[in-house]
Parts: sequence; C-alpha cells; structure tokens
Amino acid sequence: MSQSEFLIDPGDPGPTLSYLQKVHGTSIVPVVPGFTGEIASNIKLKRDQLSVEAAANIGYGGIFEVSSKGSSTLFVLDYMMRGSVSATSDPAKVLVSAVYGVGFRIALAATKIEGELQASVAGVAAQAQLGMASVRINIDIIGLPKLPPDSVQSSLLGFSEFNAEQLGALNKTIEAVKRYAEDPANRDQLDPQLIGINAKRVVDDVVLEQSKSIIYALWRIANGSSLSAALAAPDKHNLPGIQPALVRSTYADVIRNTALLLPSTLDKEKPSYDDRNRARRRLNQYKTL
Repeated sequence: MSQSEFLIDPGDPGPTLSYLQKVHGTSIVPVVPGFTGEIASNIKLKRDQLSVEAAANIGYGGIFEVSSKGSSTLFVLDYMMRGSVSATSDPAKVLVSAVYGVGFRIALAATKIEGELQASVAGVAAQAQLGMASVRINIDIIGLPKLPPDSVQSSLLGFSEFNAEQLGALNKTIEAVKRYAEDPANRDQLDPQLIGINAKRVVDDVVLEQSKSIIYALWRIANGSSLSAALAAPDKHNLPGIQPALVRSTYADVIRNTALLLPSTLDKEKPSYDDRNRARRRLNQYKTL
C-alpha cells in the first residue's frame, strides 16, 4: 500500500489530521490509535526538511512569521526510540499506522539562505557562522518526564541563534539524552508520545509511476543538474522507469523555458538558484500526496 509519513506535534496532532481529512475528501475525522506494545530500545535518527507551511502543522510556524529576504526551510532531526501501532480501526479509513516515540526532536529554522544549504548540522552551523544563513535551534524532549534538567544545554532552547560555536553544546546534549533514554534502568520512566502518522496516499499506483519521473527531474533540478545530465543518468546508473519526455517537460516547466521541450544547446545549462528553490518547493508538495 502506498503511504506517506507525516510528522506530528506531540502536543497537537489536530492540524495534520484536519489536512488529511481535507485532501482525502472525507467528513469523518481520522482517529489515531493509542499506544500499545513495545518501544524500541535504541535511539535512531530520522531527518526531514520541511517547507514553512509544513512546519506550521507540527507547531513551528511561529519562527517564520517575521518575513525575511531569501528562502526559508526547517530541518527536523528526530532522535527517537520508536514504536508503531496499526490504525485499522480508523473510521475515516485514512490512517495506516501511528508512530510513537521517546527521545528528542531538534528543529533548525534557516532563513536568509545564500546559496545551497548544507544537509548536515555541522554544515548548517558553519554557514550560519559565515553569515550565509540565519539559523535558530530548538530542542524538544519527548516522552522523558524524569530526564535530569541539566541534560539539555539552555542555549539550545527557545529557538536561540545557532552557529558553529554551539556545536559542542549540541553534541553534549545529544549524548546525555541518548545515554539516559537507552539505559535499561530508566525503561519504566519512558512515556511514548505520538510523533508521526502514516496515511494512505490519495493518488493511485499509475499516477505514482508517472510521478517517479517528475520527482526524479525535480530532484535533479534541486541539485543543480543540467537537463542533459539528468537525461543521461538513468541509463548510466541503471535507474528503471524514468521517462525522458516527462523529465524534459518538468525541466521546461520548472525553469520556465518552453525551448527546453526540444533538444538544443540549452540542455547543457544548469538551473539557476531560483529554479532550484522552485524545484525544492515542489518536492515538498509531492511528499504529502
């Protein structure tokens, strides 16, 4: 079954449930199952990059309320011990499962971005240090009510400014929380909270097959590849199912140049900064289908 995973604000799943209700066209409110079963014994990292709109659904919209020049994005790093619960009893028949977790969520809100934003925490911190982005950080502790207060460095709370100088404090916090959460002696103190929902996709498998080529093209544009490089890669790297015509039309649409619909020397030109940001926004939209 085709499905999408949505991050949830542990304190308020309402916005995401309302969104799913709307896109699925149902008058029935989806019902999230409570937690039953076991939580994993080790923390694992899951990364997400969200648009401003998606960030609002998990409680981080306020950080972007002040308009700023340039693009904005939210990196979410979930360091969690997870457990999944089937949602077969959902009356709306929208949910597949609910994801519960214990650990911590790091949110990095980046604005005024100049150039390509790095994918790693260290890279983002370095760019902030060099003035290539304005970055703020916040850590939310989830499902650890008895965690010693001094485990989290105060400089990392409340969306404070973040740069390379704070990497040491962040690494100390990660190790302290991880050590406490994974300690078998603290197992009885864990209180798993809802952190995500897996929902059915609203598109069928035929559309998904076509979308593969479009998503591939968007990914290539977002990463600065020329059309000629994007067309050559599937054969070179054995990527089945990529349709050249859809790749070409996606490039023409995103770059806003119909001349790309036909082969020419333009195929070798790389996307601009604005083209790449446009592709990233569309990729975020595909993530929720």
